[in-house]
Amino acid sequence: MYTGMNEYEEAIAPVKTNLFSRLKPASPSTSSLDVVEIGIGTGPSLKYYPREEYPNLSITAVDPNNFMLPYLYKNMDAQRWERDSISWQLGTAEALPLEDSSTDVVVCTLVLCSVSDVEKAVKEATRVLRPGGQFLFIEHTIAQPNASLLFKISQRALNPMQRALADGCNLTRDPLAVIEKAGFSSVDAMRFEVEGMGLIAPHVAGIAIA
Repeated sequence: MYTGMNEYEEAIAPVKTNLFSRLKPASPSTSSLDVVEIGIGTGPSLKYYPREEYPNLSITAVDPNNFMLPYLYKNMDAQRWERDSISWQLGTAEALPLEDSSTDVVVCTLVLCSVSDVEKAVKEATRVLRPGGQFLFIEHTIAQPNASLLFKISQRALNPMQRALADGCNLTRDPLAVIEKAGFSSVDAMRFEVEGMGLIAPHVAGIAIA
């Protein structure tokens, strides 16, 4: 099983560059951009946000783990983020500590693999998004039908070990199926393989509109 995050971030960079460049406010009449990033961790996606286009961009970071905060702050400082432009809150994807229709964008990368309830997490994203808001997602998934039988068997056989060693991460979920049934007005997504990522190579990424 694959665990090297630096190599992963390098491999997924073109996908992130494309998706984050498409972020925009829910209302075209505003120049600010309010973002909620679920499971921000150390902030590996910070460099992709369109800060030049939206100088007033603000992020509410919701994460169940505060042990990564020193590393997040270090990353912010290295990329010259103002400390007050990111508000960190302890919370989970299934119970976002936010009001209804309160943000333009929800960002969710490598989160739905480990939440306790995928449907509830996606429903929470739809709840906090303003009408016309964007749900940006990048997730690894279960093997697709055209994958080899050996790959499919390996994912299922090693899933218990993956969950134990990788903070509850599941190899056999299909988050796109949940997103497509969550009531978004549109879902623009692609399935693809991230080369060299082993059992987490199958991916789905896209933007859903509230």
